[in-house]
Amino acid sequence: ERGYLFDKIRYFPWTNYRYGIWFVKNNFFMNGSNHIPIWGPRYSGIESDVDKMPLHVVCAKQWSRCVEISVQQLSKLPAERSITVLYEDLMTNEDEWSRICDFIGIDSKPVIQLWKDTVQSGNDEKWRKNLKANKISEMEEVFNKLPLNLHSFFNKK
Repeated sequence: ERGYLFDKIRYFPWTNYRYGIWFVKNNFFMNGSNHIPIWGPRYSGIESDVDKMPLHVVCAKQWSRCVEISVQQLSKLPAERSITVLYEDLMTNEDEWSRICDFIGIDSKPVIQLWKDTVQSGNDEKWRKNLKANKISEMEEVFNKLPLNLHSFFNKK
């Protein structure tokens, strides 16, 4: 589907150009292939979901599965070797940067200055402005199935 492809290109991190080359090669130059391209992590059932669900729901399911796997894998490490950080806190909370720097043992002053110089206030809510309420609701249904309360940012107003 052309709309799916354009949505993915719009948000593609160009630092991952090697993945982009792989994607183009495998999705445009495969003879006889008639499948819809899938970007990002795969979960069981994603192929059928792409055919019957809207892009934002498939992306929500991809993200949700990544969170589940991350939590499972991190639980195998000793607690003192991992730190949980929420994107929203990175965007809005200077103290969170101090906490991260303390955890990895570096000086927080230059990191916080870089954060102040580069992060634009309000960007943590940009997604909310760009998605319609019904899409947010559909995504929240996926996130509400997470075993941990990692979807609480949806409830912020």
